[in-house]
Amino acid sequence: MMLNLKVFAIFAVFLAGQMSFSAEALTVGMKVITVKNEILKIQKVFSDGRVLTSSGVILENDELSPEVKWFFCSSATLSPGTVVITPKNKVAKVRAVFKNGQVQLQGFSKIHNGLALITNNVTSMASGAARGSIVLSPLLKKEKIMEMFEDGRIVTNAGVYDVYKTGVEIKNPEERCNVKVGSTFLTRDNEVLQVDQVFSYYDEEAIKVLATNGKLYKISDLAFQTQP
Repeated sequence: MMLNLKVFAIFAVFLAGQMSFSAEALTVGMKVITVKNEILKIQKVFSDGRVLTSSGVILENDELSPEVKWFFCSSATLSPGTVVITPKNKVAKVRAVFKNGQVQLQGFSKIHNGLALITNNVTSMASGAARGSIVLSPLLKKEKIMEMFEDGRIVTNAGVYDVYKTGVEIKNPEERCNVKVGSTFLTRDNEVLQVDQVFSYYDEEAIKVLATNGKLYKISDLAFQTQP
């Protein structure tokens, strides 16, 4: 199930507040981030801890946090090139990571708190979804999963969803639930329709049929034709 993103964001902000800048051994050429989230480079270092930055401003050592190779966030590691999704459902690659947990993303001017980012460090989900799977969106549109994230969000060719609010295509419905694509069935309202595709809904523990009329029906509510 998708995490409550509001609670998660508040938690991330709280933890970010606990991270304080501490004196680091800064060297010339090092990329750093300031308390105002400005990314600069060190040009000169002085014996009292002050440094001259690429902005031309002199700053104290403890006002800066250096770039690092990786940052451990939640259950995954962030490093340059890691694919992440933001709380606002924007997908991007990590460009730079700083020791205080701040992250620079490719294509974004805004600096992000690493604790609020979710990685794509997942190959499949409990629902059976995987990259390339066909899902049925909440608007009953067939879409293809392009990317998946650890909190249950998926990115399709058309949008971002909680995977557990979508239906995952059953590729061999005749073997799994004895339903053949193209077969005829009768609804409780006495409509005679045909099966277009079959989907599994993990949260509801239900299998549903997408009919050729574009509507969705629970398989348990249908009567299938037994004779031609």
